[in-house]
Amino acid sequence: MYHSSSNPFLAQPQHANPAWRPPNAQTQQAPPYVAYPHAQQMPYASSHLNPLTNPFAPPRRSVFAPPPAEFLHFDTPSASSSDLSYGHDAPRYRPSGPASHQQPFDSASGYMAEQTPAYKAFSLTTTGWTEDDKLEMSRMNFAEWDGHLRDTLGMHSGALRWLDPKHEAPSMLHNPRAYTVWHDNDTAVRAFLSRVCAPTEREYIRACGSAAEAYNTLLIRHTRRGPLTKIKQLKEMFSIKYGSNPAKHDATSLRLKLLNDAVFASGPIDPQAFLGCAMLAAMSNHPEIVKGLLSVPGLDVEAIKDALAIQNEFPAADNNIPHAYATTAKEFCTTPRCKYPGSHTWPFCTAQGGGMAGKTVEAARAAQDAARGGAPAKQKQSRCRRKPRSARISRRTRQAART
Repeated sequence: MYHSSSNPFLAQPQHANPAWRPPNAQTQQAPPYVAYPHAQQMPYASSHLNPLTNPFAPPRRSVFAPPPAEFLHFDTPSASSSDLSYGHDAPRYRPSGPASHQQPFDSASGYMAEQTPAYKAFSLTTTGWTEDDKLEMSRMNFAEWDGHLRDTLGMHSGALRWLDPKHEAPSMLHNPRAYTVWHDNDTAVRAFLSRVCAPTEREYIRACGSAAEAYNTLLIRHTRRGPLTKIKQLKEMFSIKYGSNPAKHDATSLRLKLLNDAVFASGPIDPQAFLGCAMLAAMSNHPEIVKGLLSVPGLDVEAIKDALAIQNEFPAADNNIPHAYATTAKEFCTTPRCKYPGSHTWPFCTAQGGGMAGKTVEAARAAQDAARGGAPAKQKQSRCRRKPRSARISRRTRQAART
């Protein structure tokens, strides 16, 4: 393959293509690349690899020679290190790889860049969003918020993809530009989610690493709730009434549909939850008991029965009967699981679900004394009735004062 000469290290490569001819001096046309037009001569990386300056440099294969036969059977568009002499030949790809107009390539990343989609950067604004449209747990408006969110993202081409956890970022090695644009768009969608949520909801998505993770966190928080949320939603459904204005009937029907979807979003209705909702609806004459029960986490039928049992043990009718030790009717605490229901009432209860939950007993006693009439609690006096030495006056001093 190499011509013999006096110096074998200075031998020039022989062209393997017999149809190759030197370029025409008049037209200066390039030599015809018959088999592999992308195989081009690459410059030497350093002078010590140039055989013209270094007689000990390794011989170099002709750039017009076809690649080895075993290289044509590769299934991946990557070059083997054994086929490249010291990494100075242009990588050659299989014939079924990129199209001819996309050649030449200088690395395998060029082929991968052509196969991955090109992302475009977009910007999102909160124009059209009011404070009532923002997501908040107390409003139970996740269904309306989700529809508004998808409509807004749908107006930006491809923005809804960033809510899907299966939509992964492209490879930073093969396509660094698409990787950068993908993360920029993900940051924009994540910031948009934070802006259309109430401040109480932002704390739950602040630590999320992607927009899909933030959306999934909000989805689980607002749809997969316990029986307490279903009880509240069912109670709200039963309390909605159609008004006399026919123009508002569609809005009322839409609200009922959204509440119904929210109830069944996390699965079928639990019979115990439905029973608890009916029991709470029947306690309309006991608002203090209902208010204390709704603040109990993990509310179930047993907690409602306990509250009713406490109310039955201290009926209001018996409290009005006068007796020898009290002149006024005594009230009892209606907070569920209160340890001392006979010592205070619900507004001054420090147990969970009471009016002063989380506060100290001293603060509750002070508030109870202030509600009774502003008189503070009496302090115990010392049994010693003798005056202090500084206040005592001797008998001689009193007699001298009289004279």
